[in-house]
Amino acid sequence: MHINELQFESRFYGGPECYVLLPGSSGGLNHPLMKMLYKGLSSRRKSTVMMEYPYQTRNSAPPANDLSEELTALKVLLKDLNTKGFDRFTYIGKSIGGLVATWLMREEIYRQSCSAIHIMGCVLSRGDEEGVDILAANDKIGVVVQGELDDYGDSQTVRASLALNGCSAMVVGIPNADHSYRHLGKKDAPTHEREAVEELFGALSI
Repeated sequence: MHINELQFESRFYGGPECYVLLPGSSGGLNHPLMKMLYKGLSSRRKSTVMMEYPYQTRNSAPPANDLSEELTALKVLLKDLNTKGFDRFTYIGKSIGGLVATWLMREEIYRQSCSAIHIMGCVLSRGDEEGVDILAANDKIGVVVQGELDDYGDSQTVRASLALNGCSAMVVGIPNADHSYRHLGKKDAPTHEREAVEELFGALSI
């Protein structure tokens, strides 16, 4: 995979730190939450890259849940960022974006360059479905913003799961919000996305 095959948006204000935004399985660069994060970080003059996964660019279904394509794309992007003078990265992942960031920590070279991982809608393991790798990233996860109606668990459930694996991340609950921050889980209802972004930025004091 080559950097020219990837779709991403970037705004740089100098290194060595760069925020890397990792979307969920749908929406890619056009997802309203990702746009809010990108705009918010850029307005604060934080060097930021927002990427989408190759299958989103192809407008095809996600591949099997081994995240190999997503991880390969992220590694290609990070290598390109290295050539631009960035060697420290803070990841903000929505849903499976949190999986991608934490699974990346299974490789020591990426652990060393990671400042923090923040998760918008934490996907916990359940049944045969593998979730965020808390053990691999337990000292990297900083803030989790979780809808209290999230199918994967409310803020208390996430906090307990993290603590069980030695992670003391801050977990912020969004009342009446589901995994996509929709109000009461209703597809046509207003979302709590802006509230979630504001909570994240507030927790990060940026």
